[in-house]
Amino acid sequence: MSKKNEIGAENAPLIGLAPLMRRAFAGEDLTPLGQTLLERAQTYPNDAHAYMDFSTVLQLTGNRDDALAVQAEAIILQQLYSLPANREHGRVAGQPAVAGAVGGLRQRLAAAGDQPAGAHPPAVA
Repeated sequence: MSKKNEIGAENAPLIGLAPLMRRAFAGEDLTPLGQTLLERAQTYPNDAHAYMDFSTVLQLTGNRDDALAVQAEAIILQQLYSLPANREHGRVAGQPAVAGAVGGLRQRLAAAGDQPAGAHPPAVA
């Protein structure tokens, strides 16, 4: 991994809420990550991603007041945040291929056509 993409590096990509929540709810101790993000924010005071991710870690570890204060600083530095799409084989990772999704939709619509008016189509696994 290049230095640019390391969590402790200046202007590292935003980790984001969902990955941090998954880690927290899986029981991972976020303290070391929080420490790294704090050090990064102190070293690079204009790194809004460090502030926003640190704010999220604080919130997930029960430090609401501190989290909101750090989040306010992040928003002062940068108002809009976005996550780059993680692409694998031309599609967003973790998402079903379009053909599979369309096929599932066709199955549901076909099943719904065989149902009485107002009935819900059966769930497709």
